[in-house]
Amino acid sequence: MTILKEMNELDWVDVCALDDLTPNTGAGALIEHQQIAIFRVGAEKRVYALSNQDPFSQAFVMSRGIIGDLQGERVVASPIYKQHFSLATGR
Repeated sequence: MTILKEMNELDWVDVCALDDLTPNTGAGALIEHQQIAIFRVGAEKRVYALSNQDPFSQAFVMSRGIIGDLQGERVVASPIYKQHFSLATGR
């Protein structure tokens, strides 16, 4: 099964309008008792989402991370220990 097909089978939740997200920043959202970090990169018409919890410090701060690029991959750097996580996969 392709990733795109898997994504189409997910139940999507509207959080806010795209224009509510300032380009190149993150925002936190609480969805079904889980904190999510949402990012809009530049003028793109899509968002990236991952857990708002930093897996190393356990703090809910990922939405405050710095968006960047490592070897062509969009990433967010944790504001605590500066580890980088892929915006596309969360890796």
